[in-house]
Formats: sequence, structure tokens, C-alpha cells
Amino acid sequence: MLISLIKAKVKRGTCSLLWSWEFDGECLPQEGDIEIVLDVRNRPVLLLQTMKVEIVPFAKISTEFAAAEGEGDLSLEDSAQTPEPRLSFGETGVLDITA
Repeated sequence: MLISLIKAKVKRGTCSLLWSWEFDGECLPQEGDIEIVLDVRNRPVLLLQTMKVEIVPFAKISTEFAAAEGEGDLSLEDSAQTPEPRLSFGETGVLDITA
């Protein structure tokens, strides 16, 4: 499902929790990074390039970014209401815009 949203250019961004990157000791994505998207059989199906990375508190996430995330009804409210919210109120997220 996500791969089809990316291919259709509906999903043009993603977000994650800043603390999870810090907890795992991982480097944050950087502008220009290339990511290989794998299907369920671990076959490469897409290449994505990170165009922009922002670190933003949930309350400051734009409606444009929520739509770029391309999931649910494309609203910020829906992003916070999903069974596994990508961000929650009061937390800081890493927003990754891809091309």
C-alpha cells in the first residue's frame, strides 16, 4: 500500500519521533540522502531522495506536510488519531520530504 502511494506521488513525506532517533543512536536523515525502498520480498522497487528535513514540534506541523505524508485523509488531525500515530501532541518530530 505505501509503495503504491509513493509511486503515485501521493506520499511525498514521512515523519518520525526525534527521541526515537536519539534513543537508537541513529543519524538523522540529511538533505540529499538516497533511500532504497524494498517490497515485502525485500526487492528494491524505488529510489527516494531526501529533499528537506525539518525538526518540528507537533503543534507547528503544517497542514501541507500532513497532506504530503499521504496517509489517511491527509489531515493533521488524522495523523494524530491513527492506531499508531506517527507523531503525538507535545512531541517533536523529524519531517522528511522526498522526491
